[in-house]
Amino acid sequence: MAFALPRINLIHPGQARRPTKQAAFAATWEEPGMPTIVEVHEIAEGIRHALSTDRTQRLKTARELVAHYRQGFNAICAELK
Repeated sequence: MAFALPRINLIHPGQARRPTKQAAFAATWEEPGMPTIVEVHEIAEGIRHALSTDRTQRLKTARELVAHYRQGFNAICAELK
């Protein structure tokens, strides 16, 4: 995600209806339109979907995540001084 690459999060079919770390991460950070979690039997379609996402949008998301990280890290550093 930080490198603006197409991506998917694989999930075991037995966990599809349970909350998982992958699903929580994707729900929190993924931009609209990006595949979130994909069951193993859906991997080909998930990859096709991820590869078809807009590169400009992925770059924008990556830049926003970097900005959030730096802002948060600077705030932590300021508290430690």
